[in-house]
Amino acid sequence: MVRAVDVESIRNRRFKVVVDTGCGAGSLTLPLLLRDLGCEVLTLGAQPDGTFPWRNPEPTPEALTELSALVKKTGAAIGAAHDGDADRIVFMDENGDFVNEEVLLSMMAKYMLEREKGPIVTPVSSSQRMADVAKEQGVELYWTAVGSINVARKMMEVSAIFGGEGNGGLIFPKHQYCRDGAMACAKILEILAGGKKLSELTKSVPVYFNAKTKTPSRDIVGTMGRIKYETSIMGLKTDLIDGVKIWYDDGWVLIRPSGTEPIFRIFAEAKNQARAEELMNKGLEMVLKAEMV
Repeated sequence: MVRAVDVESIRNRRFKVVVDTGCGAGSLTLPLLLRDLGCEVLTLGAQPDGTFPWRNPEPTPEALTELSALVKKTGAAIGAAHDGDADRIVFMDENGDFVNEEVLLSMMAKYMLEREKGPIVTPVSSSQRMADVAKEQGVELYWTAVGSINVARKMMEVSAIFGGEGNGGLIFPKHQYCRDGAMACAKILEILAGGKKLSELTKSVPVYFNAKTKTPSRDIVGTMGRIKYETSIMGLKTDLIDGVKIWYDDGWVLIRPSGTEPIFRIFAEAKNQARAEELMNKGLEMVLKAEMV
């Protein structure tokens, strides 16, 4: 892994990094990797335990309050937190503020494309930021169904230089075609070695706002079919890669059935929060109407 990053530039900075591995698989790997990269490493929950006694293994902001506090208290460059199996990772900036995973995804895509041009891949649930970055860099963006396996397969098909999901799951094909949280952490440090702070880097990508909800369904297949039909006769601009994604001039809404529960998940994005919530509610209304038939 260290061969895939600029080791010398990272070691020269001797970053202080706080890591919360949540008693998961990353407890055995991330602290060792960072020390090998010359970092001063402070750890939280770095004792492997499959019962996850330290915190919820999902690295949400609510589960990472201790990480945030320790970053601020120690003056660390970043905080990093794994999920249980360590294929995903999220970050706190130097102020202890959580970095939105969609911002992380597009920020990394921009960094990779500034060094090598080529296609990028992400699911239809990802932010418009990825499309903006691809357009700015003059490369092709490929949308896929939700799921890292779908992203990885498309990356291999189109020889993409980068891909990932807006959940901390980043894929660097020159390393491997799998999500790898430790690799993502090493790449973040490589970026920071250029001299900017993480809080500054998060402002280098476009700003969008999101809203999401879910609703139960008594007939997933039938309801999905009725929504697809309704949007087609309305002449809406849609994408049917995974569920129905409806594009508007100022945002989008995605309606997709859960793969594990009898529910529909509804995601929306726009340039302001009010519009994102409006689009989310439009999507919800479509589902409720289709359920009534």
